[in-house]
Amino acid sequence: MTINPRRDRHGRNRLAGLTVRAPARDTPGVPTKAIPGGRAPRPRKAPPAVDLDALVPQLAGRARAAGVLKAPEIKKAGVPAAQLGEALRRLAGEGLEPCKAGVRVPLEDQIAGALEARRMVRLADLARLVVGATAKECAAMAAALAEDGQAVLLVRGTAEVLAVTDVAALPRARLEALARAAKQLASLALRARKRPHRTLLLDDLREQLGDLLPAAASPGRAPVEGPPAATRPSPLRDDEVHAAVRRSVRPDQGMAFVPDVVRALAGAPLAAIHRALRSLSRDGLVELRPESGLGLYSDEEMALCPPGPQGTRLSWARLLGEAP
Repeated sequence: MTINPRRDRHGRNRLAGLTVRAPARDTPGVPTKAIPGGRAPRPRKAPPAVDLDALVPQLAGRARAAGVLKAPEIKKAGVPAAQLGEALRRLAGEGLEPCKAGVRVPLEDQIAGALEARRMVRLADLARLVVGATAKECAAMAAALAEDGQAVLLVRGTAEVLAVTDVAALPRARLEALARAAKQLASLALRARKRPHRTLLLDDLREQLGDLLPAAASPGRAPVEGPPAATRPSPLRDDEVHAAVRRSVRPDQGMAFVPDVVRALAGAPLAAIHRALRSLSRDGLVELRPESGLGLYSDEEMALCPPGPQGTRLSWARLLGEAP
């Protein structure tokens, strides 16, 4: 027996008596275009454009004060979504750095400021000392600063530490020699411990390590940084260092000897002077040149020079774009 799906077991039409109603106009969830005679949706009016020339400098000031300015905050300031991309591009032109959230004070400057204040910072703590950056970004920037000679990466116990360039650190080229010396000393110590009443002569230890460790500062010797930084009422500016380079130019060389520049800025932290010199170099105002490698200058003078490539020291500064 074949059963018609539209009829019940008594043969009656299942659909008889049912009323099918069309959805009412403007019914939620039902587009009016699907309803014959329905009203077309009203087009939304785009918000009026704002004057970015007047607004961007204000936003840039807020970003510098807070360290970061997020995209939602830019919108709340009155920038419509259609102009958000242009506003971010203009803020980047104001010296800010694009980031995932919006724009921030350049991460390099934030880390350099933390180093100037603390001299040493654990890599694990960098992310909480800056704003608008992840721990991974901070670690990558720390490695870039160390590679560029603007900072030093140290291993201290179980922690890795980022430090200023004038910290008393063992040159990386001596690590292999230190490892060999440590192995020899460990062997001597083990032999002495195996038999009673044995020990090692201090002079032998000094002979093993003497060439690896730098000499300690002599009593009464002035520190490398000069007077304490607290004697300066305000942070060091690039234009101050540029003027000091100009004053320190030696007529016979046509360049300034970097230790002379450091002495001319007595009271300024050495790390701040080095950072300003590198900033002037990036801006094309000063060319930094390494020493000749002939050993013409003292260790104290070389300590005043910023580190250069391959273990050199940038001991000369030449003014660019103007007569010396």
